[in-house]
Amino acid sequence: MSFRGIKPSQGPVWILFVSLSWSRIFVPMTLLRLRIGLGIFLFVSLLYFGRLEGNILYGGDTQGYYMYLPAAFIHGDLHSVWETYNKRFDHVTAPPDVIEPGHMLNVAENGNHVVKYTSGVAIMQLPFFWIGHGIATIVPSIEADGYTWPYLFFINISVLVWFWLGMGWLWHALRRDYSAVVAGSVIILLTIGTNLYNFLIFRGVMAHGYLFSLYAGLIWATIRFYDKPSFRRAAWIGLSAGFITMIRPVEIICLFIPLLYGLTSMKAVGERLKTWQTHFSKLLLAAVIFAAVGFIQMLYWKYSSGEWLFFSYGEEKFYWSSSKINKGLFSYRNGWLRYSPLMFLAFAGGILLVKQRKWFWPILFFMPLHIYIAYAWWNWYYINGFGSRPMVESYALLAFPIAALLAWSQSRPWAKYPLVAFAILCVGLNLFQHEQHKRGILFPEDENTAHYWEVFGSLDYTEDAIYAYLSSARQVGESRLKNELNWYSNDFESTTGPDSSLIQSDIVFAGQGAIKLEPQQFFNLPTLDAGDIARNDYLRIKAKVRKESPEAPWWRGALLVAQGNWHDGWRGLRLDALIGNKQNNIFFTGNASQWQEIDWRIEIPDDVEFRDENGKRAENPPAEVLKIYFQANEQPLYLDDVQMWLYTD
Repeated sequence: MSFRGIKPSQGPVWILFVSLSWSRIFVPMTLLRLRIGLGIFLFVSLLYFGRLEGNILYGGDTQGYYMYLPAAFIHGDLHSVWETYNKRFDHVTAPPDVIEPGHMLNVAENGNHVVKYTSGVAIMQLPFFWIGHGIATIVPSIEADGYTWPYLFFINISVLVWFWLGMGWLWHALRRDYSAVVAGSVIILLTIGTNLYNFLIFRGVMAHGYLFSLYAGLIWATIRFYDKPSFRRAAWIGLSAGFITMIRPVEIICLFIPLLYGLTSMKAVGERLKTWQTHFSKLLLAAVIFAAVGFIQMLYWKYSSGEWLFFSYGEEKFYWSSSKINKGLFSYRNGWLRYSPLMFLAFAGGILLVKQRKWFWPILFFMPLHIYIAYAWWNWYYINGFGSRPMVESYALLAFPIAALLAWSQSRPWAKYPLVAFAILCVGLNLFQHEQHKRGILFPEDENTAHYWEVFGSLDYTEDAIYAYLSSARQVGESRLKNELNWYSNDFESTTGPDSSLIQSDIVFAGQGAIKLEPQQFFNLPTLDAGDIARNDYLRIKAKVRKESPEAPWWRGALLVAQGNWHDGWRGLRLDALIGNKQNNIFFTGNASQWQEIDWRIEIPDDVEFRDENGKRAENPPAEVLKIYFQANEQPLYLDDVQMWLYTD
């Protein structure tokens, strides 16, 4: 890869180089040095990416988790949170979301607006909220409404403080079996080499960074309890597991950790049962605290909705019979291992845990179930993420197979050096892709194969890249366009013909006429049949397009469509974001009232003549193989100077 466009003074790769060049901070490896080094790196990253003040203002999960605090302590509307929900719009220009199922507020039968998200994250943010509120209350020029800069700053810092604590718990847990170098290396790799980095920096006040630390706390509490059972350690288990489950109820499977840790043999199973019997009162305390934490959420539901149990996610649900595991793991659209390939090390290290069984059974029971549950959710690609975000909390547990692999490789140079090289590449890729994400070059939650590889290793904005993003197909290079057939050309100056009813003269690019498509209207270009095209032919469509009112978000808007009778034969180019997009930025939504030339070049798929509508091999291919058309959505679309060419080998 070329890493085109990056300068030594830009990006997190440079930040990493500067941080690690201060090598004495990590040598010798200690917890204090680890906390200082990673703390500096993460705080500098927050400043570099400009994430200190933005997260809770712009809706989504971050606002939903936080909303409890200003509602309870400032606006006094926790029962319905309507004033709190709208208050943030005093500080942003976006209009409020429509309140309907699927958004962050649902309406209960009693008419109250109920927060979609559970309250565990808000409780963890509470001390930091009070610091911000104290500053806002003391300083006359700062409005104490929950959304001015002191609140934003300290809420964003809160996840780093919790991570600082979680780092210590995980360090102590790893140090039971591994050297300081191995323990420190695992924590560094997880922090800056996976999408955990994203949920500490870009989306730090979502749930996943907090959950990572809670899992680390549960792991350390479990180890300590079985070392020497006590009421305090049992309470710690109940508290951490309770908050994990309250934040994401499906994470109740975290209980596999205290249940199965340390079961290395049948003898260990017998000893475990005796321990539980001997210390039953301590286990009962853990269970009571676990239930009490969950009861906090039930109290809110009762207070707001009038029901003890209230499903606040509306029509969103799990599809248990069709978990999208393969897509969730590998898809270019937020696939876990696609954007955090470092976690392949956990799978490799898991083999070693067969002999080191202390963590084998918790991981074996937890991870497959965790993966299945995560990708049974309707939105298996989980928007607002960089890679699969529900996997982030599992990293505290997966630290152990990674540590086992690193420790095993230390005495085997043939494995050690490739492993180190792979880890360095993963860290570099992770940080580089975050720089791409910051610049609007990469967008994992809406990514596709064609665009991912078009921008791989690049910090340049190119026309080919924006076309790949908007059509899920890479542009064909002009050098490959040979044996040209001018298939269609129309400047709409003639008022006769089948499309004459669509021609108007008020808004044109050139001449006296142009097409106007009303909402949901189509303009069809000539159809190509089986005798016209063959596999690996190329198609080029050029046109001038215009919108008086661009449509957003990305799934709305006008389209240019190539629809064929081959397997997965639909290609659509979203047009709105191309209009006026001089920088070719994928986050751009289009300009109004100007003409834009589009130039779309696509390759006819290999199986064009040999697949029927069900994707099966067709003995007699249909006569109509490829249809090309423009489609307006909710706003009118104007077209002028439309041309189409076919290129054959």
